[in-house]
Amino acid sequence: MKKIILLGLAVIIIIWAAATPKIPNEDIFLIAEKTTTPLELLKNAGFSVETKEYSFGVMIESINGQRNGEGKKYWTYYVNGEMPMISADKQEVKSGDKVEFKFAPSPF
Repeated sequence: MKKIILLGLAVIIIIWAAATPKIPNEDIFLIAEKTTTPLELLKNAGFSVETKEYSFGVMIESINGQRNGEGKKYWTYYVNGEMPMISADKQEVKSGDKVEFKFAPSPF
């Protein structure tokens, strides 16, 4: 699990990747200067992010080498506890939002 707290926007990102050495357990503190997206937050935090572009937007294929499909788990993200029906490059994140990326079995 990795926690990221953006002081400027008061955004918290929590990345869950249970039992994987690819996502270390540590805290990172950043300052965001503008409204952003979940994908932008990951990249600005220094994660290695692989994506694939589709007509509806960008899908995250891997974070720090943890690829979709490994162990039948996939990356999904949530904003304030809800799974948006929009890609992570299009979802707007604002002050006080909580963003979570989870590597878990698909909810679909």
